[in-house]
Parts: sequence; structure tokens; C-alpha cells
Amino acid sequence: MTTIDTHAAAPVCVIGYGALGQEIVAQLIAAGRTVRIIQRSRPESMPPGAGFVAADIMDAAQLTAATAGAEALVCAIGLPYVSKLWEQGWPLAMQNLLVACEAHGVRLVFADNLYLYGPQDGPLTEDLPPVDYGRKPKSRAAATRLWQAAHAAGRVQAVAVRSPDFYGPGVVQSVLGSESIVALARGKTATLLGNADLPHDVAHVADYARAVITLLDAPDDAYGQAWHVPTAPTLTLRQHLQMVADALGVPLKLTVIPSWAARPLGLFVPFIREAAEMQFLFDRPYVVDASKFAGRFWSNVVPLETGLTATALSFRPTATGVVPLLGTAPTKSFARRRGAPTAANTSSASFDPGELVGQQVEDDADAPAGVDLAMRHQPHREDQRFELGQHATNHRLTVADNAVLDSDAQPVLHQPPHHQIILRENRKVVFGEVQAECVEALDEYPGPVDVDKLGVPQVVG
Repeated sequence: MTTIDTHAAAPVCVIGYGALGQEIVAQLIAAGRTVRIIQRSRPESMPPGAGFVAADIMDAAQLTAATAGAEALVCAIGLPYVSKLWEQGWPLAMQNLLVACEAHGVRLVFADNLYLYGPQDGPLTEDLPPVDYGRKPKSRAAATRLWQAAHAAGRVQAVAVRSPDFYGPGVVQSVLGSESIVALARGKTATLLGNADLPHDVAHVADYARAVITLLDAPDDAYGQAWHVPTAPTLTLRQHLQMVADALGVPLKLTVIPSWAARPLGLFVPFIREAAEMQFLFDRPYVVDASKFAGRFWSNVVPLETGLTATALSFRPTATGVVPLLGTAPTKSFARRRGAPTAANTSSASFDPGELVGQQVEDDADAPAGVDLAMRHQPHREDQRFELGQHATNHRLTVADNAVLDSDAQPVLHQPPHHQIILRENRKVVFGEVQAECVEALDEYPGPVDVDKLGVPQVVG
């Protein structure tokens, strides 16, 4: 049992110690503040002067006890990228945060993202209402309505600090994370899902943390609303990654999986399946209007070239050849829920698309328990294990209500009614770490795409 020193200076309780939580704590400690880290398990390392209390954010009594004597609460948690867990976890976590804040009479600063806005065709502004769209956006919207109602009722002073995709040293659960910047730093191919050539704002984790602390110290009139983290001038994701490649002194190797391919690939890669509903982040310009924050507080953010260079170099392999990664989860076998091939259809030459299952899951430090987190690394029943047998060229994958595999002379990924990718012999469908090749194609392309005949192929090895 952890004893809380009630005679010490009132601490800022930072709940969640992933990449963002670590940066918030580091900046607070550097400013001479008293900090208490709260999560289920003690971090392997903490900065000198930081305190720690174990508690589960999904347990109101634990969280309320752990935050006793606090100056304020900062929520910096993340949940596994699984819709079911978001639907259960985000409203419950927010409810418990509000209970703890009300019990102690302290403020809540919620480090939020922009999912709750759903698909928008213009710049994102703080006055856009939460939407009931999809599963993950709807879950964040539900959490938002809870703190807004609590603030309006005078129960709690609450504020949201919303950031677009963020990046930086230690940040792997991001579009500019493990499958892109880290991959390039390892000498591998970066992978993006969607369109790499549309404007896409990103924020540096240091700016995100600084914005959180700014609102932590802001006067009362700044509460009861949301504020967007300021960002550097807008570029495309391809331009971001070109800066990374330049910093590493390597050519940019980039695989772009088009949005229409998310559905068929989602049959084999759970993370892509989970990300499919979020394609509105990547199929249109993603521009964040942070003029409200900049007009009141500050706008001198980390320059993109500076931030991306430092991030790229931080992920270079060490002398031991190992890249230090936050939250890298163990790989798991992929399992098909129904219609799995029999043992007669499998062989040692099979391709297991599930190599990456779990790698897009939040760091354990960011994933509080209390809901059914047995799915954290998405294990599947062994009797449903699924591998493409014999050879990737011997099967056809058809997207329908119930996907089927059958022998066919030409392997095809087929998304009705028009889109197809025809794979050459010995090529495999892959995402991220799995060694294979993919192709970038226009969403509106009307027919089959032969990877050997594209005019400007993005086939990389």
C-alpha cells in the first residue's frame, strides 16, 4: 500500500505515463513543481522528485484515494486501439475522473484528441460539436459531454486540450510513429494508411505537454471549453517523412495503403480493421485551427525540421542494434473468426498477416485496467488460427459479408465493385513489419491494378 504524504506541497497528479505523460511530468519537474504519477503499475524509471501512487482509473474509489491532496488532475491516458474498449472505457474513465475532482475540489485538464469532430470538410475549430459518428469518435464525444455537463453544473472545473496526431522522441502510437519514423530509422519502409499527399497538421509532444501545463495554470475563465494545441505550418505526411529521411541520410521508402484497401486488409490486420472508421483523418485535408489558443497564450512551437530531425535520430538503432521503443507489444498470431481453412490448406510457406497484431496497442502505462482488457494484445483462439496456405499466389480473397478463401489461378484482393490489386507471384499482402510489398493507387481508379504496370508505382522492397 502506498502512503500519501499530506504535508508535502500539493502535487499535480498526472494520470497515465505514456509518451505524453512523461513529457508533461518532465516539464513540470523542470519548473520546480510537485508531481504525482498515477497508473496501475510503477514506471520502470521516473525523474528525480516525481512521486508515484498505484491506482486504476477505471476504479473510482482507487482514483479518488490516489489523488487526495492534489493541486489538480491531468488526464493523459490512452486506451488500446479497440472500439469495444473505447466504448466501455472512455465514459467510465471520465466519470471516475470527475468523481475524484469533485471529491477534492480540484480542476481537471483533459489531454484530448480531435476524433470527436468526426468527418469535416474545413479547418477544425473548437466550436465544432461532438458527433455521434462511428465507434471511437462517439466514445470520445461521450466522454466530452460528461465533463462539459459537470462543468456547466458547477461540480468540477474542467478543460480539454486537443491535439492532432503528435510525434516526438518516444512517441510510437501515432501516424508518425512506429510504422513511419521508427521504420525509416530502422532502415525499413515507412507505411501510411490513406493519402500521403494531403495537408495534415501534426503537433510535437513537447508542445502538447506545454499546452496542457498552460491550461493547468490558466485562470478560471479558460475552463469549461476546449483549446487546440498550436502546430507548425501545415505540410503533407509525405513531406514530413521526407524531412525524416533527409535527417537520417536515407532515401524515402514509403508504402501508402489506399483508403479503399482498408476493408480487405482489415480482414487480416486487426489494427487496420480498427483504423478503417478513422479514414476521414487521411482522406481529406486535416487542418487544425489553433488561432484561439495562439491569440491568448503562445504560438512559438517546435519547428518541424527541428522536431522531426531530433525524433528521427532518437529512434536510430543503438550500439546493440536495438531501437528503444515505448510500448512495443509482443506479436500475436492472427486468427480468423470464421471460415478458417483446414490444416490441409496450410504449409510452412504460409504468410501470417497477424505478425503485427498488438503492435498498435497502447503502452501498458497508458492502458488502465477495469474494463475487459484481456484484448489488450488481441489474442485469438488457437482453434481459429488462420494462415494463407501454400503460397500467396494460390488464393483469392474476396470481401463480402463473410470473407472466403478459395484456390484461384490469380490471387486478387477484391473490394466490390471495382477495386483490385493483382499480386505477382511470390508477393505478399503486408502491413508494417511483415516483409512484403504493397502499392499506392488512386481511390477513384476504376479497375484492376497490376503492380508491374503502374505508371508511378509505390512498390517498394
